[in-house]
Order: sequence, then C-alpha cells, then structure tokens
Amino acid sequence: GRRCFAAHQGRRAERRPPRLQGLLDAVTERQQVLLGKRAAEKLDAKVISVVAVSLSKSAREGDSAQLLRYGRAFYRPINALDKSRAVVAIPVQYQDFSAKVYPRRDFAFAARNGERVTVMLDAPKEIEGPRSAGSIVGQAIVMRDGKRLTSVPVALGEAVPAPPTSAVMLAALGRVLPFVLLLVLVALIATFFMRRGNNRAHRPEFVG
Repeated sequence: GRRCFAAHQGRRAERRPPRLQGLLDAVTERQQVLLGKRAAEKLDAKVISVVAVSLSKSAREGDSAQLLRYGRAFYRPINALDKSRAVVAIPVQYQDFSAKVYPRRDFAFAARNGERVTVMLDAPKEIEGPRSAGSIVGQAIVMRDGKRLTSVPVALGEAVPAPPTSAVMLAALGRVLPFVLLLVLVALIATFFMRRGNNRAHRPEFVG
C-alpha cells in the first residue's frame, strides 16, 4: 500500500453540497502544503481530517492542518531499503575482504508507532568469485511485526575477482589434512600393536 494524506477531488466534487466541498477543499490544500505530492504518493497510511463546516475557510484550513499533524504523529516514516545504502557486506570466499550488496530499488513506507520493522537477507554466507558488478546474489525481505511486506533483489556493488590459486590449494589442503592425520594416527596404532604381537610370538620359553 501507499501512504496518502489526501482527500478525494475532481469533477464529481463540483456537484457535492457546498459544505462538504468546503471540507474537501481545506483538506486537499493543507495536505499538499504539509507533505508535498511526492511524499504523499510514496507512503502507505491514510489520514483524513474533518472539521466543522460552520467555520470560515481560513479557520477550516488551520484546524485541518492541526488534525493532520495529530494523525501523522501515530506513524513514522521508514526508509527500509535505499539503493545508495548497502544492506550488508558478505565475506568473499578464499579472500580477505567482504563485498557490499545493495538493493535494486528503494522501499519506504509508514509504520505505526510500536510496530517492529526488520530487514532480513536471503543470501549465501560467502560470495564465490569471480562475479561481476551488479550480479544478483540474493534478496532483502522487509518485515513488519513478523509479516512480510516485500522482497527486493540485492546485487554486488563492485566486481569480485577470482580467488588466488594458492588460496584455493591451501583451503583444499585444510579440508583434507584432518583426514590424512587421522589415517596416519590409525596406521601408527596398528603398527604398534602388530609389533607387540610379533614380540610375544618370538619370546623364548624356558623349560625347568
């Protein structure tokens, strides 16, 4: 949804009763002054003020603005995702740096006071190079009170080079080395018991 501090208007409003039209005029004028058209289009709460019809137009405008401010106080703007702001930096496999990932689009909305807003990242724990800048590596999920609002793809801000060959070999050796050491240990234990058995077999016996 979108947040909108607006009143209905248009050609059909011309046929409405004068008192009702006065209310709509006051709300429409004041909401544009308070928020601006672009801000009203981007967010997802609706606040409409209704004031007494017996007041003058200037009085209605003042009361309407005051009511709109009161309604806005129940909400706070949340800029959950910004294309220019990295969501997180993910470690690069076999290399000593992390790659920043950015959302592919902005996402902003209005959260009611007390609502918990979180951003979760569905992406690998490590980035495997080589990857070009702009490559999609996962998605950012925006949650409000545990409910999913939207998901936005996240991409690499910069290219990730291929890892050095030496780093790959060392990593492979690190995975294999524990098994090699275990085999060597088993072989040593087996050799020890075999020699002990052979010594017992060749021990001379004395007959008294």
